[in-house]
Amino acid sequence: IISISNYTAKRLKEVLPIVSKKIEIIPCGINNSTISVSTPTENKGKSILFVGWLKERKGVLEALKAINAYKCKYGEDFVFSIVGQYDGGDKYINNIKDYIKKNNLDNNVKLLGGVSEQEKENLLQKSDLFLMLSKVCGDYFEGFGLVYLEANKYGMPVIGPNISGTVDAIKDGFSGYIVDINSPENVAKKIHLILDSKTIKPDNCIGWAREHSIENISDRIFIAYNKIT
Repeated sequence: IISISNYTAKRLKEVLPIVSKKIEIIPCGINNSTISVSTPTENKGKSILFVGWLKERKGVLEALKAINAYKCKYGEDFVFSIVGQYDGGDKYINNIKDYIKKNNLDNNVKLLGGVSEQEKENLLQKSDLFLMLSKVCGDYFEGFGLVYLEANKYGMPVIGPNISGTVDAIKDGFSGYIVDINSPENVAKKIHLILDSKTIKPDNCIGWAREHSIENISDRIFIAYNKIT
């Protein structure tokens, strides 16, 4: 049995202990054919990006709390673009909008909704940081976190949670940072390290993405299946 992360394997073992010794962990792979360093626009503020469904499991409110903590301590010269489909009448979306308004983040946060693939690629090319603080909600969790690698392939550092399969998708201190999503101040510090201190290098991010190319991961899968025969 192939599991895409250590966390996914752990959850599988909890449900089916009998398969514990039959699990091999092989992460997801990405298409690196369009790999390139992001090209932030000159004379602009810092650009932070989220791409995903706007629902509780994706930790959008936790990201906003971290963004607010960053603004209070390190400055207002940034824009947080939130990309993803949402229902305007959804309670969670209303909570997001209320938080933005209550904390005077209207000038810093853009709720873009769903965008085209070309628009999404443009944002990935021009952004400085990818931020997604996913949560574990019962049986719903990030099995791996392919989106972090998708951001890395543009040379963009990432920040994700220290829970779920995301831990395997981010090389802490190299391709980005793994954080406690319930500590906005700590997340804000990591945002500061990436945006202001430039501690995560674009070449490292691209290198990490290349390690997870479809070709490399396919080779690992073939090796695993050959063990069976």
